[in-house]
Amino acid sequence: MKAVTVTGSRKRPFALAAGLLVLAGTVIWRYWDENYGGTKTTNDKGKGKPKPAVFVLKRTPLRHHLLPLHRRFIAATLASSLAFYTITERRLMQHAALLVAILVLSAACFFLSAAPTLEQAAFWVFCPFEAAVGMYWPCMGYLKGRLVDDAVCAQVYGILRIPLNIFVVVSLLLTGDGNSFGTVFSACSSLLPVSAGALWALMANHAQ
Repeated sequence: MKAVTVTGSRKRPFALAAGLLVLAGTVIWRYWDENYGGTKTTNDKGKGKPKPAVFVLKRTPLRHHLLPLHRRFIAATLASSLAFYTITERRLMQHAALLVAILVLSAACFFLSAAPTLEQAAFWVFCPFEAAVGMYWPCMGYLKGRLVDDAVCAQVYGILRIPLNIFVVVSLLLTGDGNSFGTVFSACSSLLPVSAGALWALMANHAQ
């Protein structure tokens, strides 16, 4: 938020971040040694410790307008995370089927948010969306753990971050420096059912 205030744009901080990432990558390439692990000995204290990782900040601009209600969003996310474990422990739904429902619910929330609404209406729409987010992460984590081998998980997750980061930047470019989120939310409401349909087809194919 500080960089946005100083530069007066939501786009320029990403250009600044790109420069910092290039600098960080150069320093890492030059000074960091690969951590291959190994057996610790008394002479190896302090060696082989994990290095701090570079992370990507995923920002949802709409939350800025609903900041006073942010704690209620967190409550909705936490409650749905707890409900996820109840659903899976009692085997009420399979993880893949639950993920399909999460994607459909998220698509509906984005569809309702695409048109201009009052702040109170936006809040009630985003409550179920935050609940969907709370279930998405543990559900996706379980499925990725089943489908992606531990030996290649770092490479696969790194590759998956590329389209994610591209989508974030393109979303901000589409919204511009104003407060129009309709284009992005409309695109999300269109893409999420496609993802849900692809997952449903994968489930049907696996069941045969």
